[in-house]
Amino acid sequence: MNCIHCGYDLPVGAKFCSECGTAQPGELEEQSAGFSTALHAGGEHRQVTVLFCDIVQSTQLAEELDVEALRDLLLAYQQTCADVIERFEGHISKYIGDGIMAYFGYPMAHEDAPKRAAHSSLEILRRMDSFNDSLFARIGMRLSVRIGIHTGPVVAGEMGAGQTRETLAIVGLTPNLAARLEKTAETNSIALSEESKRLIEPDFSVIDLGFRTLRGVKDPIQVYQLVGLANQVEKLRAQNLKSDFLVGRDLELQILMDNWRSVSKGSGGRIVTIVGDPGIGKTGLLRAFLHQAAIPMKKTVMMACTPYDQHSAFSPILRMLKEEFSFIAGETGNIEAYQIKEWIRGNGIRDERTVGALARLFLMDRQGELEEGHSGQAMRQDIFMGLARFFKSKGTPLLAILEDAHWTDPSTQEFIDQIVRRSSDSPVLLIVLKRPEIHFPWERMSVHQTIGLKGLDEASCTAIIRRVTNSLPLDKNLEQDIINKTDGVPLFVEELTKTMMESKILVEKNGKLGISAASPELEMPASLMDSLMVRLDRLGDAKALAQIASVLGRSFTFDALCALADSDPATISQTLEQLIESDFVVHVEDPVGLAYEFRHALYQKVAYNSLLRQNRSAMHALVVDWIEHDPVRLRQTRPEVLAYHCDQAGLIAKTVQYWLKAGERASQASACEEAVRHLTQGLAQLEKLPPIRANQTLSLRYHVLLGSTLIITDGPGAPKTREVYDKALKLCEILPETKWHFPAYWGWWRISENFTIMLSRAERLVEVAENMDEPEFGLQAHHCNWANSFLVGDHKSVCDHAYTGLQIYENGHFGQIGSLYGGHDPKVCALGELALSKWLTGYPDQARAYMDRCLEWADESGHLGSRLHALDIATMFYHYLRDVDMVRDFAHELKLLGEKNDLEDYLAKGMIFEGWWHIEEGLVEPGVILIRNGIEIMRKVGTQEDFPVFLCMLAEGQRQLGDFEAAVTMLEEGLNVMKREGVAYWAAELNRQYAETLLAMTVDDDAWIDAYLNEAMKIAKKQKSRSLELRSAATFAKVLIQRSKPSEARNILETIENWFTEGTETRDHQEARALLASITS
Repeated sequence: MNCIHCGYDLPVGAKFCSECGTAQPGELEEQSAGFSTALHAGGEHRQVTVLFCDIVQSTQLAEELDVEALRDLLLAYQQTCADVIERFEGHISKYIGDGIMAYFGYPMAHEDAPKRAAHSSLEILRRMDSFNDSLFARIGMRLSVRIGIHTGPVVAGEMGAGQTRETLAIVGLTPNLAARLEKTAETNSIALSEESKRLIEPDFSVIDLGFRTLRGVKDPIQVYQLVGLANQVEKLRAQNLKSDFLVGRDLELQILMDNWRSVSKGSGGRIVTIVGDPGIGKTGLLRAFLHQAAIPMKKTVMMACTPYDQHSAFSPILRMLKEEFSFIAGETGNIEAYQIKEWIRGNGIRDERTVGALARLFLMDRQGELEEGHSGQAMRQDIFMGLARFFKSKGTPLLAILEDAHWTDPSTQEFIDQIVRRSSDSPVLLIVLKRPEIHFPWERMSVHQTIGLKGLDEASCTAIIRRVTNSLPLDKNLEQDIINKTDGVPLFVEELTKTMMESKILVEKNGKLGISAASPELEMPASLMDSLMVRLDRLGDAKALAQIASVLGRSFTFDALCALADSDPATISQTLEQLIESDFVVHVEDPVGLAYEFRHALYQKVAYNSLLRQNRSAMHALVVDWIEHDPVRLRQTRPEVLAYHCDQAGLIAKTVQYWLKAGERASQASACEEAVRHLTQGLAQLEKLPPIRANQTLSLRYHVLLGSTLIITDGPGAPKTREVYDKALKLCEILPETKWHFPAYWGWWRISENFTIMLSRAERLVEVAENMDEPEFGLQAHHCNWANSFLVGDHKSVCDHAYTGLQIYENGHFGQIGSLYGGHDPKVCALGELALSKWLTGYPDQARAYMDRCLEWADESGHLGSRLHALDIATMFYHYLRDVDMVRDFAHELKLLGEKNDLEDYLAKGMIFEGWWHIEEGLVEPGVILIRNGIEIMRKVGTQEDFPVFLCMLAEGQRQLGDFEAAVTMLEEGLNVMKREGVAYWAAELNRQYAETLLAMTVDDDAWIDAYLNEAMKIAKKQKSRSLELRSAATFAKVLIQRSKPSEARNILETIENWFTEGTETRDHQEARALLASITS
């Protein structure tokens, strides 16, 4: 067995790790037993406002009064303060000499705890005036006080040992800061922190005292003086409301209805985004629309996003499909693909392509399982097409809903983007619910309309209040108080009213409910979190179960809760009913069985955050154990979910393993953003483990997979990519050789500082591959060498290595290794490199054939990185051919994929080629700008193998603009790149372009021009780059014609033109033949 924390090898049955001392599962289970019954014994996390009040110059008082008089004075002062604090339901924690420390928000939760502390402070100062009047009349003295207030997190619960215990203690920086703030206050004034100030504004007026250095506090903090009550109340931030009815949204509802009618009449698709802060009523508006429009369920597609699934591909879509097809427990975990297809067919889906695509989506829910022959980008495209057909199968008009779009995963967003692009001619109404901080590209489209939700009017607030009170009327002043303090935010109105109803502070008077005289003034919740803590505390005995359930997430099943809670199922069921009656939890339909959901996501959050970390960790560990002990449950659970639970449980070794599985699966599915995120999180956990060999080997595996993914997302030249591979190489140096060494060496080759070094490293890779004797490594060694050979212009070597690599590829199974080696399939790369070399060496027809095969195989491989690599090569290839239409098409797709997947290097290349075809179409100036901007991006994230070509493009545009100096500068840079980096394949063209620029400048120096042209011809002949030799010969022929040397011009051009036996329809050949035809003896 291995240690759950550090992975160290342990004897079977070990209770503790001999390496790091961590208790092993058996011991953990014993420690965790009965945790639910002792949930609060160890304390809980709270947000508390602490008030610290102290007498000024108390030592002088002690000197002037005898001890009995001093005691009586202090008792009277303490009683005065206590009366005020108790009035505002604060808790006096302790009397420290002449100081008083009081809490607000604990042990009794208040939604307005900071305001209660502020009120108490002002009242203490006011009462001290009358106290001092009486005191002065008796003994001729006055007391002065200072007060400090700070709001912050604490751990609250019993403290102390032996016979001295404090049952309601708090621990943390918060009480210390309050005491330090009191020392900064002026006599008879109140100092408060930035945190408290934010929570009491604008109900109170404050004065900024600037930054103060507090004793024992590292950094200066902003301090304010509380001076009194303010005259106005600020709007409170909205919080999410799930309401079963709607009031005050008639106009917004009409907008939705108008858009639905437009779609229903066949006027094309529409998009409506409902925007609002949490709690403002987005879902309530949607529900009212669904009720009024009476849209059949079969014409509705509901995709609900959650914060837990925002990094799991297709989660809301998969959840929607499971609900659509009513899958029951285990249906996607323990049956075959053909059974899933039968189930889908049984739900009315007849199109076999749709059935197959949807089945593959269900299969993605398994850990790493993909249907044979379908993986990566090809599978994604199948899924997209299948989903599109599924949408179409539901008939028209169709309503599609994306709820909580701010938590959308990248894959779902990509599919939604496809829906949006087709919205103009599809009778679909897409309703998106989101928060205002997130924006989507479609919000600028003409078919889009935004509904921004604001606070409700008084009549609407009153309707919500009456609903909560079951139509019992409230006292007018109380009702108005609620309306004023909630500022029309539906959730605040509802929650504040519920809080009052559950607190039992309401009494009936004259047929109306009001607050009793003995009750404190009802204050507006300072924050939603405070309000939710009130709700949580008032659940009574059910609070513990809510906290336990919160560990499972927003939604949870009865079985999972039973596995966590230390109680019998009957008791759990009875307590759940209490939570449902309290409207804290609701029952939901779920394919896996009896399930529940916190009525609001923040209910779950406040319950979870209140738990001590040790309690949370123990429960997360139980969740992991419960999942892992059932094979079906384990298959159904995404590895990133298990990684999260393991992380929270402190099971670092398991956390690392599950993040690795999540990263591998995401990488294989071409979900690059998710892969980087998973792998980065896993590495952060791995660094916490001891540097033993097993962990170092695991780290090497992580780094090679992350590095290869970063090549796609950030580019091979990006600092992050280099950093990851540098770490991988250091690990290789200290570890015995494993199969993960070679991918690390491959990355070492890919990030070489220049291509001369790259060439030597490629040769080293061949030696390593031969020693390791693995076909995969041999293939990748040839992969490195065909790439290097191309860069130095050795096209025979390119072909030799590519042919050998393809032979190895065809004899093995290498479909998934692209995720380890630069993020692309080696067959795609070999075919593409052959296409480029064959064109350069004078075989355009063969080159086209290889290029076609390259693109076809990239599509078949279904891997995003391979598709991008093929597009990159294809765009370059058709630029070689000077085929403007093909370059335009491929550059557009390259740029689009770069933008969509946030891949800067591919985006930059798309921009550069887009700039070139702009120049070819006569749009020279914008073309130059595009190329220049793309090159600047490439300087940051890419390597420079393509720079000679890009710089020639830019120089050509600058030459057409007449900016010859800039053109020469670009060509000089290209020649320097060639010399510095060892890139030679485009050297002939660089020299030819230099000559063309000199000719355009009308330089009167034939020798200088001839030198560049002769060098171009020499290099092309040496590299056997017949196509570049043809271009150089054509330029030379033009020069000779201008010098009245037609025979020499004909000879130099005709010789190379006649060499070609294929592909003579290209622009270069057409121009060469036209030039030959124009030559007269």
